[in-house]
Amino acid sequence: MRALPAGRIRPQPHPCAPVPRGQGHPALAAASARLEAARTPEAAARVRGELRLVLAEWGVHDAAREDLSLIATELVTNAVQHGTAGRIRVCLDLRATILVVTVADQTPYVPLPRAVAAGANSERGRGLFLVEALAEDWGHGPMEGPGTAVWARYRLAPLR
Repeated sequence: MRALPAGRIRPQPHPCAPVPRGQGHPALAAASARLEAARTPEAAARVRGELRLVLAEWGVHDAAREDLSLIATELVTNAVQHGTAGRIRVCLDLRATILVVTVADQTPYVPLPRAVAAGANSERGRGLFLVEALAEDWGHGPMEGPGTAVWARYRLAPLR
């Protein structure tokens, strides 16, 4: 069994709230989008479809759209499977070539990522390894206020 990717535990600002200018937050956005889904098995597919539309509108390249769709799908799936309260919110914040995907809910505690022995045919146990492989950085933690957030930072290739 492989060790689980570390990720970084940091308190997160309330997702989907405007970030005051000049505070140096990594997600000060040149563009932003907010998506919301009920905690259902269909949530990941719904978010993935909406996210692809937003990224296409922003001119994000196909390969990056696929990577970001996979990251968001894994994080939303984890929120559905391991979260306990509230709707799932997905926030996309773009600044220059950095796009931050944050998935949050009202779960009152931070679920600890755990290593799962994923068999060759297993459908579980690989999500955070995929996020670790695709994202420049990722982390999780309590939000300022009620809830938990997991975020992934992705570096886009500059447009030519």
